[in-house]
Amino acid sequence: IALFQGQEIPVSELLQHADLAMYQAKSRGRNTLCFFDASMQAAANARSALETDMRAGLQRDEFLLHYQPQVDDQGTIIGAEALVRWRHPQLGFISPARFIPIFEQNGFIYQLDKYVWEKTCQILRTDMDKGRPVLPISVNVSRIDLYSPNIVKVFEDLIEKYKLPPHLLELELTESAYVENPQQIIEITKELQSKGFPILMDDFGSG
Repeated sequence: IALFQGQEIPVSELLQHADLAMYQAKSRGRNTLCFFDASMQAAANARSALETDMRAGLQRDEFLLHYQPQVDDQGTIIGAEALVRWRHPQLGFISPARFIPIFEQNGFIYQLDKYVWEKTCQILRTDMDKGRPVLPISVNVSRIDLYSPNIVKVFEDLIEKYKLPPHLLELELTESAYVENPQQIIEITKELQSKGFPILMDDFGSG
């Protein structure tokens, strides 16, 4: 709902306000309604700004990878997880909680994930070439990624390009991906496993 209270405002803008309120109502669940307020417009503007900057940010290497160690119950490091952060030139560090949901909705997450996979393979290859101890690194594979018809080939090409054994690149899927379209996801994960890629499940027990 957007209220028209006598102020000078174009009908197109009023409809846009109602549209923003509709999306806010949808995010709260079914059988509800929501009134437009200025904070919704501010959030929409912030989202639009991030969407405008995302492709340039990828080209300018503004997305950084941090590798979080994974340890066993003895405290021994057994691997790492690749985590992406956005160092925006004007806004500073942007939390993934802020930009990942936007990228998942607009489909850009696939481009960002491919960037992360490539950078991770690069660092694994560099460590191997320098004779450093190499442990597996897990990377996130989103639900959107799994709908790409050539997803298996993307990973095969990366392994071939950087001459890596596939077990060093662990593919981490959220449990919710299986819940949405289980048969398709299971077929893809089985194919990836047959190529030697370990499959991990994130958020286990939440879906």
